[in-house]
Amino acid sequence: MNLLIAIGSIIVIAGIAAVLNRLFAWKLCPLCAGAAGTWLWMIGGIYGNMLPRESWQLLAAVLMGGTIVGILYQLERKRHTPISASVKVLLFLFGYIGAYGLLQENWIVAFLGVVSYGIATMILMRKPTPPPASEQEKIKELEERMKQCC
Repeated sequence: MNLLIAIGSIIVIAGIAAVLNRLFAWKLCPLCAGAAGTWLWMIGGIYGNMLPRESWQLLAAVLMGGTIVGILYQLERKRHTPISASVKVLLFLFGYIGAYGLLQENWIVAFLGVVSYGIATMILMRKPTPPPASEQEKIKELEERMKQCC
């Protein structure tokens, strides 16, 4: 029954996100919103002793993992450049540590994982600094040579 409730929640929250996307200029991935919104209310229910931990923790953990991977996917899409496998693993581990801390109510571990994940994400989202003018000239010169060559 809990699985059906989780699926229903994902569908409802994703639907709300899809409607909001039509009303506002900003875009939010409906599936991401559905998964994250669902695990957020599950965690809140577990913390508030409204949901039994044993019945809901696994569902929340699966959705948290999906959120971590989904953010990585969206990050790579927005960067327009690939992220190395080692950086992906590092980011995943930061998210995993944060999720584990949240599920275990270990606030120090949760804080360290979430903050590390956030900082690493912000670093990756920075716009790359363009090369100095002298290097740009060299690049243009090489491009011209290549055009003439082939």
